Amino acid sequence: MSLTEFASQAKMTLVFPYDSVSRETANALQGRYTIAKALEILLKGTALEYSVSEDGQLTILKDHSKRESDDMNKKYLSLAVAGALSTLSSATSMAQEASQVSASGLEEIMVTARRKEENSQQVPDTVVAFSSETIERANIEAARDITVRIPNVAITESLSPTSTFLIVRGISSVRNSEPAVAVVVDGVQIGSASEVSQSFYDIQQIELLKGPQGALYGRNALGGALIVTSKKPTSDFEGKFTVGGGSGDLFEVTGSLSGALTDELLFRFAGNHRSFGGTIENEYLNRVYERNGRAVTGSAPSNSYMDFEENRDFRAQLLWEPTDATRFDLRYSHNGLEAGAMWYRNLYRLETDPNEVYEFPINSNGNPTAHRTIDTGTLKIEHDFDFATFTSVTNSTDTNERYGVAGETKGHDRTGNVLFFTEPFVDEFIAGLDSEVDRDFFSAQLGDWAAGNFVGSDQYYDVQTLSQEFRLTGSAEKLDYVLGAYALLTDRADTLRSTWETPNGEPFDCQPAYPGGPVVTDFTCNGLIDATQNEQDNEAWAVFFSTDYDLSDTLTLTLAGRYDVDRREVTRIDGPTVDTNGLGVGNKCDAETDPENCAAAGSTISKTFDAFQPKVSLAYTPSDTLTLYGTAARGFRSGGFNASGALLADSYDQETLDSFEVGFKSTLLGNQLRLNGALFHQRYENAQQFEFDGNIFVQSLYNIPKSEINGVELSLDYAVTDNLLVTAGVGIMESEIKQFDTEIRDRMYSELMARTANTVKLPEGTAQAFENNFDGEKMPNFPHQSANVSVRYDLPIGGDDNLITQIDYSYTADRYWWIDGQDVQDNVGLLAGSLTYVLNDSLEFQLWCKNCLDEIYDSEYAPTEKELFGGAAKDVAYRARGRTFGLQANYRF
Repeated sequence: MSLTEFASQAKMTLVFPYDSVSRETANALQGRYTIAKALEILLKGTALEYSVSEDGQLTILKDHSKRESDDMNKKYLSLAVAGALSTLSSATSMAQEASQVSASGLEEIMVTARRKEENSQQVPDTVVAFSSETIERANIEAARDITVRIPNVAITESLSPTSTFLIVRGISSVRNSEPAVAVVVDGVQIGSASEVSQSFYDIQQIELLKGPQGALYGRNALGGALIVTSKKPTSDFEGKFTVGGGSGDLFEVTGSLSGALTDELLFRFAGNHRSFGGTIENEYLNRVYERNGRAVTGSAPSNSYMDFEENRDFRAQLLWEPTDATRFDLRYSHNGLEAGAMWYRNLYRLETDPNEVYEFPINSNGNPTAHRTIDTGTLKIEHDFDFATFTSVTNSTDTNERYGVAGETKGHDRTGNVLFFTEPFVDEFIAGLDSEVDRDFFSAQLGDWAAGNFVGSDQYYDVQTLSQEFRLTGSAEKLDYVLGAYALLTDRADTLRSTWETPNGEPFDCQPAYPGGPVVTDFTCNGLIDATQNEQDNEAWAVFFSTDYDLSDTLTLTLAGRYDVDRREVTRIDGPTVDTNGLGVGNKCDAETDPENCAAAGSTISKTFDAFQPKVSLAYTPSDTLTLYGTAARGFRSGGFNASGALLADSYDQETLDSFEVGFKSTLLGNQLRLNGALFHQRYENAQQFEFDGNIFVQSLYNIPKSEINGVELSLDYAVTDNLLVTAGVGIMESEIKQFDTEIRDRMYSELMARTANTVKLPEGTAQAFENNFDGEKMPNFPHQSANVSVRYDLPIGGDDNLITQIDYSYTADRYWWIDGQDVQDNVGLLAGSLTYVLNDSLEFQLWCKNCLDEIYDSEYAPTEKELFGGAAKDVAYRARGRTFGLQANYRF
């Protein structure tokens, strides 16, 4: 047996005193790591050449070490290696026996979500982890691929790449809000929700820690924490190259290269390019291309799919270890994305029967394009003291996005059409109505659009963040602890504009309202309707601690807490109710004559939000196979300011979530079965919700004062045989609005009564919900039932060849789209899978599919009551991606 083969199976059982070697070395030698890991630690900082014979005998060939400071390390290294290797011959039979047990058992899952490495089965929280191999077999490339594999977890994708929101146990982000789930990429918590949808590549592990994690991660960790860890540089020269293609003109190339520049300096470079044509068809452009296709020769016109995307990403890393105790980790990453946006479709409530709707197909005179870049630089410094490890993480991130911009919309050179329909489809709709009453009503309501006019919109976001974290991690006899401090500076600029577009007019051919001012339309020429511009300067800081204390051999108490302060300042540069040289835009308000409703251009408002987020857990571990735990924790998300002209409120309050969870984690059947479960109760105050004012294109947030979410979830991993692994989970939640703001309700109701042109202003159920002040209604945006099952089967074919089959199925139900509980997504079942042919350790081919059955469903649905456009009552819906499939080849060296 070779050293590598043995090290992959066995563990060392040697004891060294902490005062004679470093804590990391001692832990390695006392059996917490495999021999391979122990040797990697022990060899750090040395330059030994050695060989290992088949019977396990070590021969030192040459020692290239020159530093005198290595003498002590060499002394213990020689002792440790000699002791370890001397046990190889006698331990071979024991290792072979252990390998037979583990072959049909489950691998131990080590996680770092609580900022230290620990067995996931002993963490007093619900935590789910995906290894590098699982990520590859399931073809996980983005956040959407994770959420379908975990119960009580969902995602919303809408409008543009920045509008991607993770939802854990019913706690959701909404548009214009901060993340509700902390997303930590390589030790850095993202500072903007715009970064959630970045692509995943060259990933070592992904972990999701459920429940409020504010004690460690601070504000914006109400629902939990998603930890993404990319692969690290290696001392050996190695690499991987992936190339593939598939449906929707998919083409992807991903690669990584890692190695040593010197004995102390390692590097890793990874890149990802992915281009995809899409699956969601724009029916208007489809007709245009079909007609044009008959009149041209050569290459066919561009496709008409709206969910196209192209990723251009890379990551570079240098790891420098000048001494055994000090490490410098420098990373830079770039995420470039060009993708489709704004593919909503309209559903109109008929005038003759409010229970009947007409659903338009997705049709727009162009495919709006979103451009987003994320540039991130991070320096991580670690130093091991005798008593603890000090960590410093410095990060700078610049995120930019724009979409709907004139000249960048595929299919025409105008801005993105936010009416979401075009002239021929409006004409067909009206002509196809059976009732004269409906025809007359919609002819009047949609006359401008039937004539070919439309409203366009372009939006711009620039978010720059600078963060610094200091952390001290250590342990005493019975105590593990983490102490830290954190600071974040955010500079954000937003611009949202709406424009009037006539069929044949040139963009912005109206006269300016004043010299050098905005080009304001009078609805006879192309020009600006509204423009909202805001700048935000936020300053946040926090101090935190987390401790695990062993009360006994079986009982561990966790105490943690964090105090966060978040100061927010907004400068309203321009907007629908902002004075611009006395003329204003849109509403034509004047700050001098109407100071209560109009703010002067450049006015600044600020507010400071703060909260203490405690956490306490008690874990009872009577054996290595069972953990019982209870956890109480608080999460917090800052409030903020809406854009000028917001309909419901100028500002919104901070959120708090108090969560109480009890659960168990068990390992059964000789390590073949892991069965975990949890019950949780969440008290939610000031849940932030989104409302859109379609008249002046202002996006705003408001609060639901009190609500509750209760739930249960179970998960299992079952190694049925040596080759068959089954993973499953189920989650069920109940939610209830306990208190609603009557002032917000009255404003909503008043606007709906004034704006809705239909005779029946509100459906019966919605009207009843308003009358009851929404008491007892369900919380929106997330499925209340979810389940998932995965099956993996490894079939040896002969020699080194292997055929790996992976099948994943997920189910969600009872997703309420708004607080009236009337529009519900009943159930969605998604099937995904892959078939991988492994030729050897270097080469494999994978055939895969996602949404294999081409399930048609919506990722977001917004009823009239949420999207206050005015006119005929309409809902808008955002379709999720359809079936995709492909073939890729992976080569490792």
